[in-house]
Amino acid sequence: MFWNIDNERDERKTQFIENIKIRKCHDLLSPLSDKLLAWDQGEITPEEVIRTALHAGKTGTTIISDFKKRPDVILAGIAMDENKYLTAIGDTGISVRQAKVTDVFSDAIFCPVPGDGSMTTGTALVVREEAGDEVEEKLKANIKEAHRGAVATSAGNLTSKNIIHVLTSGQDTFTEERLAESISEALRLAEELDSETLVIPGFFPETAGMDRETCASAILKALRAYEAENVQKVILADPDEETVKTWIDILEKMDEEE
Repeated sequence: MFWNIDNERDERKTQFIENIKIRKCHDLLSPLSDKLLAWDQGEITPEEVIRTALHAGKTGTTIISDFKKRPDVILAGIAMDENKYLTAIGDTGISVRQAKVTDVFSDAIFCPVPGDGSMTTGTALVVREEAGDEVEEKLKANIKEAHRGAVATSAGNLTSKNIIHVLTSGQDTFTEERLAESISEALRLAEELDSETLVIPGFFPETAGMDRETCASAILKALRAYEAENVQKVILADPDEETVKTWIDILEKMDEEE
């Protein structure tokens, strides 16, 4: 490493970037490993192995060079490549990405969960699989504290500091207004936890009975009513292309109105 780690947040950034480097190297070297095995079994020629090795060497040199940069420079480059839309709501920067919430560096992840705290489907399952089962255990132990629609836990194996679980069902009928209130409570918790960057998924189809546009409107309604102090950036991230498009459509209309 060619930089100093000054605080806990810098340490999490460094680990997040190291995880990306490991994943990129794995993706790069896996085909070479397959080619070597195929060659060893007499299925392909040495020339095919060498071509794959040359590609891995050339691309690997670029990866090594890119990951010598400072963490903030690397993260800025990722944002430049992946951001689909950029705007601001008040003093808070808003960006939209087509990605899993666990693939974005953040201080806190908003995670939709049902009223019983189970993390078995959708975004919650992705988060639990990467963060570890202890996150679900902590959530269920503290679910009674979510009387206003959200509860925070630590983030387990993830490089985020916290996961803020947002309830998407309960005893009452869940409405757009209820979802907006739950998001507002999650934003309040994010402030208490000194979060600078949040990542929020689309909450569709986790929120039963609501379409993409209704979920997106509830999230953005809460953000517009929110007066940020600590939070500087919100990343709306979801792997679903239609959800991303819905966010962008609504944000474009909001920007035109202003």
